[in-house]
Amino acid sequence: MALQRMRGWHVRAYQIALIVLAASTFVTARLWSPLPGGKAYASHTYQVTDADRAAGTLLAIIPPDASVASYGEYAAWVANRFRLASIGRPGGSEIWPDKATEYLVVRVPEPYSISAPAYPWVVRIQPGAPVWVPRYTLLQKTDQGLSLWKWRGSEYDVILPRYDIAFEQDLNLVAAGTPPEGPSWGQTITATTGNTIPIWMAWQAKSRLNERMTFSLHLVDAQNNVVAQVDREMAEGHFPTTLWHSYETKPTLADEFPLALPNSLTPGRYHLLAGVFRTETVVALNRLDGGGQWVELAQVEILP
Repeated sequence: MALQRMRGWHVRAYQIALIVLAASTFVTARLWSPLPGGKAYASHTYQVTDADRAAGTLLAIIPPDASVASYGEYAAWVANRFRLASIGRPGGSEIWPDKATEYLVVRVPEPYSISAPAYPWVVRIQPGAPVWVPRYTLLQKTDQGLSLWKWRGSEYDVILPRYDIAFEQDLNLVAAGTPPEGPSWGQTITATTGNTIPIWMAWQAKSRLNERMTFSLHLVDAQNNVVAQVDREMAEGHFPTTLWHSYETKPTLADEFPLALPNSLTPGRYHLLAGVFRTETVVALNRLDGGGQWVELAQVEILP
C-alpha cells in the first residue's frame, strides 16, 4: 500500500511539473515571443521584402560548411553555417590570427563608418607577434546595400613586422610592412621609379582621441628632402581617430598607404619615414622616446 501511494505521488508530481512547465512556456511566449500572438510581435518584421529576397539569394551562395562573419540581423540566414564572428558597428570584423572566416556578409558603409572588407581592419594584436590582416574579394552585392566577400586565402594575407614606437596622445605605431605582391620588406626595400610601393601600417590608440589624426609616410633623400609622400586618415576618413574608442578599447587599426614613386626620381638610396600629425592644424606628434617626429621604417633602394 505504501509503495502504491509513493508511486501515485511521483505521478502527480510529474504531472504538476508538466503543467508548470507548459504554463511558464505559454506566459513567456505571450510576453516575449516575436511570433504572431506574442507581445513582442511586430508584423512588419515578418513581411518578406525585396531586400529579404535579395539577401536570401546572396547568402545562398555560401556553402553550408563555410565559416561566416555577419551582422547579427542576418544570423537566421546563416544559421546553417559556422558563424565564426559577429560583426557589430562600425563593422570591423574582429578576427584572431588563427581564425580567418571564409565569407563576410556586410552592408555598404554609411558615412563615418566602415564595413569589414573596407579597410581599415580593427585587428587583434598579440604581444611581440607580427600583425596579421586577412584580405577579401567582393563576390556579389545587392541593390539594397548588402555585400558578400570571400577570403582570398592565406597566401594573400598581410603580415606586418612590429615596431612598437610610442607617440604623444597615446598613439603607437605598432607595425608596418608590405603585402605578398609588394617588394620584400626588410632593412632595405628595392623599388623602381614610376611604381607604387603598397605599404601597410597598423596604429593603436591607447586612449580616447578628441582630434582627428592623419598618418604619414615620407620618402626622403640624404639631405632630408621629401621626394615622395602619402598622408591620409584610416579608410580615407571614413573611420577617423575620434571614433576609434566608440567601439573598441585600445583599438589597433591597419590600412594600406600606397607610396607612389615619381618617374623623375633619381636612382639611389632613400629613407622611408612614418609619422602622424593633427589633421586640422597639421602639427606633428613627437615620439615619447625623444627620437623626434619620425620613425625610420626602412631604407629604399631606387633602381632605374
